[in-house]
Amino acid sequence: MADIAAKKRVRRGQRGAVTRKIGEAVGLLQAEEPDMAKLEQIGATLEEKKEALRDMDKEIEELIEDEEELVDEICKGDEVREEIKAIISRIDALRTDASSETRGVSAPMTTPTDIIHATPCKVRLPKINLKVFDGDITQWIPFWESYCSAIHDNSQLSDIEKFTYLKSLVEKTAKEAIAGLSLSTANYQQAIEILKRRFGNKEKIVNRHMDLLVGLEGVYSDQKLGMLRKLYDKVETHIRSLEALGIKADTYGGLLCPILIKKLPPEMKLTISRKLSSDEWSTDKIMQVILDEIEARERMDLKGRDEKRGKERETHTGATLFSGGDNYCCYCKAQGHNPESCRRVSSVEERRQILRRVGRCFICLRKGHISSKCRSRWKCMKCKEQHHTSICNKGTQPKKDEKPLNPGATSFTSERATTMYTSPMKQAVLLQTAEAVIRNPLSNQRGHANIIFDLGSQRSYITSQFSRELELRVLGKKSVTILTFGSKEENSQRCGLVKARILTQDQTEVEVTMLVVPLICEPLTKPCIQDCLRKYPHLQKLQLADQSTQEQFQPDILIGSDFYWQLMTGETVKSKQGPTAVCSKLGWVLSGPTETGTDQDISTLVTHVLRVTTESGTKPLDKRLQAFWELEAIGIVDKEEDVYEQFTDHITFEDGHYQVALPWKNPLENIPDNYDLSLRRLNGLLKRLSQDRELFMTYDAIIQEQLQKGIVEEVEEPELIAGDRVHYLPHHAVIRTDKETTKIRIVYDASAKQNGPSLNECLHTGPKLHQKIVDILLTFRSHQVAIAADIEKAFLNISVAPQDRDVLRFLWVADIAADVPQIKVMKFTRVMFGVSSSPFLLNATIQKHMQGFTKQYPYIVPKLLQATYVDDIITGARTETEAEELYTIGKKLLQKGGFNLRKFVSNSSELQKKISQKEIGKEGIVALVRGSQKVLGVLWNVDTDELVFDLRDISREANEISPTKRRVVSTVSKFFDPLGLISPVTVQFKMLFQALCRNKVGWDEPLRGELLQIWNKLAKDLMRVSTVRVPRYYLSQMQGEQSCSYQLQGFCDASKGAYAAVIYLVAKSDSKRITQLLIAKTRVAPLTKQTIPRLELLAAVILARLMSTTQEALSRVMKLDSPRCYTDSEIALHWIRGKDRAWKPFVQNRVQEIRRHVDMEYWNHCAGLDNPADIPSRGQQAKELVGNTLWFEGPKWLGMQDREDVEWEGQLPAECLKELRTKDCSLTCLVGKVSDKKGIASIMDIERYSSI
Repeated sequence: MADIAAKKRVRRGQRGAVTRKIGEAVGLLQAEEPDMAKLEQIGATLEEKKEALRDMDKEIEELIEDEEELVDEICKGDEVREEIKAIISRIDALRTDASSETRGVSAPMTTPTDIIHATPCKVRLPKINLKVFDGDITQWIPFWESYCSAIHDNSQLSDIEKFTYLKSLVEKTAKEAIAGLSLSTANYQQAIEILKRRFGNKEKIVNRHMDLLVGLEGVYSDQKLGMLRKLYDKVETHIRSLEALGIKADTYGGLLCPILIKKLPPEMKLTISRKLSSDEWSTDKIMQVILDEIEARERMDLKGRDEKRGKERETHTGATLFSGGDNYCCYCKAQGHNPESCRRVSSVEERRQILRRVGRCFICLRKGHISSKCRSRWKCMKCKEQHHTSICNKGTQPKKDEKPLNPGATSFTSERATTMYTSPMKQAVLLQTAEAVIRNPLSNQRGHANIIFDLGSQRSYITSQFSRELELRVLGKKSVTILTFGSKEENSQRCGLVKARILTQDQTEVEVTMLVVPLICEPLTKPCIQDCLRKYPHLQKLQLADQSTQEQFQPDILIGSDFYWQLMTGETVKSKQGPTAVCSKLGWVLSGPTETGTDQDISTLVTHVLRVTTESGTKPLDKRLQAFWELEAIGIVDKEEDVYEQFTDHITFEDGHYQVALPWKNPLENIPDNYDLSLRRLNGLLKRLSQDRELFMTYDAIIQEQLQKGIVEEVEEPELIAGDRVHYLPHHAVIRTDKETTKIRIVYDASAKQNGPSLNECLHTGPKLHQKIVDILLTFRSHQVAIAADIEKAFLNISVAPQDRDVLRFLWVADIAADVPQIKVMKFTRVMFGVSSSPFLLNATIQKHMQGFTKQYPYIVPKLLQATYVDDIITGARTETEAEELYTIGKKLLQKGGFNLRKFVSNSSELQKKISQKEIGKEGIVALVRGSQKVLGVLWNVDTDELVFDLRDISREANEISPTKRRVVSTVSKFFDPLGLISPVTVQFKMLFQALCRNKVGWDEPLRGELLQIWNKLAKDLMRVSTVRVPRYYLSQMQGEQSCSYQLQGFCDASKGAYAAVIYLVAKSDSKRITQLLIAKTRVAPLTKQTIPRLELLAAVILARLMSTTQEALSRVMKLDSPRCYTDSEIALHWIRGKDRAWKPFVQNRVQEIRRHVDMEYWNHCAGLDNPADIPSRGQQAKELVGNTLWFEGPKWLGMQDREDVEWEGQLPAECLKELRTKDCSLTCLVGKVSDKKGIASIMDIERYSSI
């Protein structure tokens, strides 16, 4: 065994060397001009390595006795040799190209077609350049046909060689679709199937072509001949593509003809009408008429241009002689600007592709030769290397391992990043720019930098490239919140912090601290500053800080407000015309408008950074608390990008379990290994566990059990990885004494990071496929027979694709009893708890599995899916028979997917006995238990069938702590009431939170004065009530009743401290009528003071939202009549039900939203004393709430009879007029009314208020 291990170590080193050589070869092959001598040397080395590895493999295979291990060894050896052969083949093909080029034969890009024609044909056939497929489904068929002809059907190529070519010919979404598949023979066919399924669907391709036809941009002027030709070509392309799919133009001509006619200029429409009668209209005939007209116009246009050119050759103006003729751009083929100033084609990569396509030199841009044969000595003005300035990458592209300043900001092309400002008078705006020598204070390294001053930025920045040139030492990393132009939200990230010194004119130095960023902005185009000196007298004697004559200005440093005035003296020179000069220690800098005297495009820098703040340790807590009083924070959640399609492409079912791939945000992004961090965290964990021997043994037993079950596996050779990444996860123990089964859970920290992003930051969280907790609980309370269960170790029942397992590595010890434990590397083979994408992968897998049985069980499958939250299933039925069927079928269906449903709990003792008899005695099954059980975090007493809110632990902690803001938040966060059944109690704590923030109380500052009194009062109130109990089943009093109808009735109210909404279920039969509290929602009033009518309107908004959500959830289990909503505010009711008026935006927007959720005819007025929403809007002590029938059952009339809807047209209150827009406030007269009321009634209507 020792001999085998030694040989494997040697082979591992050889394979590592091969991997590095292959990587080096790939880099050379992708270069613009590959170094053939170097490639041939690498090819020879790889050939030797291949033979050496073959011999080593044979020696190791002879020593292996286990058959499975031997098969695995042979497969791995074949894969390595096939990779080597593929690279050698590419080098040979490129060598053939190079030799043909030296013979004077044009050598396009090497493709597999060369291999096809290399051997059988004596005469070398023309090469075919395969077009790269980027995921555009309209291009799939031509790509696939050409790919099949050149590669897929080529018997001379192995599958791994085909796979290599396939990966080089796909990009963007197509590349992402197969990015998770490692380069191997077995994966080639799987990659082809994924691409066919994703992009080869005929129906999708046809729909896409039709969408593009309908969405083509019209041309409405006969003068735009080029656009007319472009429109014709696009329509013709789509028609021919549809014909290739078997869709004739006649089948959709009736739809396309009128759409096409609308996109044409009036004169061409008239021409078509003259040449074709209405009966003759068809796609082919219309296209022919359009083509004839375009060709006729092109002939006339060509003749006119020839005449114009002739005149131009005969006449030369002074301006022409002076300028040397018009500048010509070879990228956009337009006159008037140089190639490096082209704004239509701004991407460097696009420019390079154009040069390759038309055969221009990369140095001088002329045709007829390539850059290696160019005699020009032209060098780039940016980096001084030998290529044209227009295709220079310096300063425009961050390195792969660097992040943009704000990934949340809107993406801008260079055309937008350097915003142009020109006026009819050819006026431009100068920026404050300078040139200076920058010195590294530690190494004395110096460099010349382009500096831009920007008072709109709070911090100063330096590009990472210039920082590396100066070899600046990173002094630390700073967490900053950055908000850039075009961004809707803040982005938090860590930037390196460096110090450098700027040399001034008087030979002194100014030390500045800067944040390192990949790129400050795109290159700026600026007018010639020397022209300003000649043109404006007030500038002529000034020595400028920017003496550059170049048009392009690439900033290396941005000086923000933090160091701006350390470099500026404050002295200015102004004039009525021309820019303003500001004196700095580097010289005078210019800013402001200037006349350019040319048609040159002038760029100005848009405000780069609007706000940068340092994150404090308490900011996450502040953000969490902010949700309590945000006006629009109710039920609004942004959805993440849908990754479900990517999931379905990679899911498989193998060996009784589903296998999935991790949903990477960027399949090609590197991730740090985190080994050092994981090792440090492991050492700390071992020290803690060694203090509790029993816990240590339990922790190790969990890992050993997972190892035996194949959930984790030991990594024998950590240097070898199956995919492209490796990452280690720290872990720790979480102890839960309230759990019946797993009391100790090992939690893996996928958010840990060191020198790069964490695993969670690299993965999509995925769409939230699970149901809302509120919806599940609402339907759970509607079942007479309730049943709850969970899926045993749900996440660990799903396998992770082999290529992704190496990012799920962790460290453990071989023997916990050893004095010096040996560290061993483990990795997960299953989906693990703690990774951000795991809930999505679990829910998506269960959903996909269960949906396969929908036809067989059309009632049960949707019901189970609607009742599933992650690994919990909370459901029920009307009868015990139906509930038992749910249990039997649900358990059977999930077992087929490798999931075990267990821990069944039911309020029915008969059903419990039946299930218990089947479950007890099975391995891994926990018998049914009685008493109180947690259901989605809410305590359910199975015996009494009640939802229980146990306040004892919270009360005990509240009365024992010395209250600070942090401890108050920690204590109160233990309230969990998703249905708002005890919201009158919890809202008082929310209002206290707001008071703490309003008074700017520090997180660790003790409460004093009135705030302390409020806290003590709330804490003592909790001691008086141990529990609050609410019946789980809504309709327990309606059992045996026939022909029941159901209706939702809601109430809303507001006070100066909070606003609230509450909904009741009204059930009625011929002989009985009951009401039950369903759900409530509270919000504290905004920090910005609002009027009571506005707060009443906000209460109506959350009632409308809550009503819509509740109706949607309960409509699955019962038929509901039209809802009713009540408010005691006449003003709010006028806004909702009154005539449409031009209200101010605050009122207008909210009224529109209310009407979208609930029709205005369903809104009515109720007296303040009958409004149960008044209770949570003001808050109530727990002792008083327990016996409050108004809260739990609603007003008395709600349970007695239907209230008739009154045609409500109340008198418009004067307060309503305050919310009218100013231009619509046209009150023309005042009407007085004599009242005979006496006392307080003569001043106010007391019936409008619940309490005074």
